[in-house]
Amino acid sequence: MNAHDEVMKDIVEDPKKYGAPSFEDFCKDPDSYTKALDDVLAATDDSLKSHRQLLRRQKYFYEGYECRTLEEVEKCALNDGINTKEDLDCLPQWVDVVGGEFDLYVKFQRKAKVGV
Repeated sequence: MNAHDEVMKDIVEDPKKYGAPSFEDFCKDPDSYTKALDDVLAATDDSLKSHRQLLRRQKYFYEGYECRTLEEVEKCALNDGINTKEDLDCLPQWVDVVGGEFDLYVKFQRKAKVGV
């Protein structure tokens, strides 16, 4: 067993030692351990303000489908019967491009259901 395996085993055995909840605690109240979509979007927007001059383009994706705007993401989700603020995870991904510039891909996907 290497050092990485030992640390992972230790985390699984006592997650609170590392500041993480146990699986049972997480299942009881997953919202207290995850960020709300509005918080993620606000953090993404804040980080963009300081990097705007290096941002080449921003793309949005809903369940693998490329959308032109956030409004289109919301429309697609609503058409699928999904509440965008409660049922979607937002995964911003910085994609490096030459010359220090970058693209930002903002991926939206259905939240994983805990305990299902």
